[in-house]
Amino acid sequence: MDPMEVLPQELVLHICSFLPIYDLVRLWELNHSWRKIVTDPCLWRDAVLAVEGYEESEDDDWIIGDIRDCIKVLRRAPCLGVVSFNGALKSQKLKQALLETKTVVLRINDLFCHNTDEETDWMTSFIQSIGERLEEILVTSPSNALMNTLISLPRLKKLEVYDGGSHCDDKPPVQSPGFFGQLKVFEDHDYTYSWTLPPNWLVTVLKMHCATLEEISLTENFRVLQDLVQAGYQFKALKRLINYGFEDIDALGPLLPGVDILYAYRRSV
Repeated sequence: MDPMEVLPQELVLHICSFLPIYDLVRLWELNHSWRKIVTDPCLWRDAVLAVEGYEESEDDDWIIGDIRDCIKVLRRAPCLGVVSFNGALKSQKLKQALLETKTVVLRINDLFCHNTDEETDWMTSFIQSIGERLEEILVTSPSNALMNTLISLPRLKKLEVYDGGSHCDDKPPVQSPGFFGQLKVFEDHDYTYSWTLPPNWLVTVLKMHCATLEEISLTENFRVLQDLVQAGYQFKALKRLINYGFEDIDALGPLLPGVDILYAYRRSV
């Protein structure tokens, strides 16, 4: 007996909420009734699609099947809570599916940029294609082109950048005239204390989003923030300033009254 015929729709939705996303896609393919159920966005807002970094291989049925399943999700899901990348994406079929997807993606995890023109072009095009609804992203080693795209996304609320200085250089960022950012959380970290975003990028991000930023986490370059405040930029929404480096930033306290200044690492006395 088809549970759709005897159970309330709310109960069917609740049961479906425990299913893996690939099983939801299989239900989508059963018939029109199931398709209507499993395309309810409430089933997908917390869903995570893990994108592995392997290549297509005619000799590995598991890889072929996993790539096929990922592509089906990107073609069927109305939205995804998270798309998480695990390593450099090499599958051309999966890259194309990501460029063509109509799925609303809310967060991207671990987008790692490699310093090649082909990879930079693909990642920038991908972010541009899904960026209208993107709310959060964690990106490592972004290029100038990708950073220009990220800082201008209309709904982006959280931007985490790791090793931003490894590929970004001191060329002036491109600013969209009249654009007012919506970032609430901005983090600029690195793994070596030498590859944070160049100061010109940090200045641009903080200027564009000064009215909405609630939390700023930096490893260094706090002087940039101090100079902006002293120049008259007002960070009225700012609640927390987090130091992931070893610089003493207590002097920022009087300039930012009401802001919690936190140190991620214990300072020596």
